[in-house]
Amino acid sequence: INKYKINKQHSNIKMYVLGIETSCDNTAIALIYKSNVIYKYNINQNNMLSKYGGYVPHLLSERHSLIIEKLLPTVINNIDKVDYVAVTTGPGIVLSLYNGYKFAKFIEYKFKKKVFYVDHVEAHILSYSFEKQIDYPYVCCVISGGHTLIINVVALGKYYLLSKTIDDSVGEVFDKIARVLNLSPQNGEGIQNAAAKGVVIDKIIKTLNINIKENDNNLSFSGIKTKFINIIKKQEYSFYDICATLEMFIAKYLVQQLKKIIKQHNLTTNKVILCGGVANNVAIYNFMEHCFATTNLEIKRVSRDLACDNGIMIAWTCYKYVNDVPHCYKVNFS
Repeated sequence: INKYKINKQHSNIKMYVLGIETSCDNTAIALIYKSNVIYKYNINQNNMLSKYGGYVPHLLSERHSLIIEKLLPTVINNIDKVDYVAVTTGPGIVLSLYNGYKFAKFIEYKFKKKVFYVDHVEAHILSYSFEKQIDYPYVCCVISGGHTLIINVVALGKYYLLSKTIDDSVGEVFDKIARVLNLSPQNGEGIQNAAAKGVVIDKIIKTLNINIKENDNNLSFSGIKTKFINIIKKQEYSFYDICATLEMFIAKYLVQQLKKIIKQHNLTTNKVILCGGVANNVAIYNFMEHCFATTNLEIKRVSRDLACDNGIMIAWTCYKYVNDVPHCYKVNFS
């Protein structure tokens, strides 16, 4: 159990929240008290990506169930402290989500605890505020294995979707390119580690051409994936250079889309928050930070532990609602 304390006080309400996250391949459980983490577990099944080339829902479900069974004693030992149980109910893989839901309902009926249902994407959106205070409004760019979204965060529970991918997410592109190159698909680390040893090939970026349409705010990464796979097949460049170029191409694409959308909607915010697993990619974040340095926009990202799927962000979302909007939480309870 990793125990640590963040010395931030966000409210006067004293309550313990148990967060359960099983939307995909992570079995994550965390108990928080305000913005302090009492304990956290985050067990990943990324080896399934390497073995099967993707996620097998019924195998994911079985492993979630086994991991939850092992974590049960820890949860029960601290159950008297728990005031609320927060659980992800979507979006995600149905069979994976069901394991977390069953666990939460067991705690509800056995120990008479209230259950709060959490939207996975909203938890990512609010994750930055767990560690640092941030004022509304702000723009949130969710880049992960399952999602790529640009959202205007106006207030708690009030979000405007500005852009989303119509095909692959950024994380999916990294996973599929890693598979073609026989690299580790785990959290995009294979691409990132290889890219650190390569150099960006400007010729490829110019040849592929980042096509930004003024009247279309949708994001699309499927074409980028296909073009890079074709480049790999030609074997003209080292895979280190290809990975570095892929990271740069995606970073430039995201920057151009963000700038266009913020200008198009006349957004008054001066903050852009990167969240989701791909926010951990150093090259993408550094390039985006560099690009926004000459503007009045400040770009920040969540910490490494909070970027990937985790139980802390699920518990924190519940805490935010109960604390900041004390009358709204009722609609989320069973």
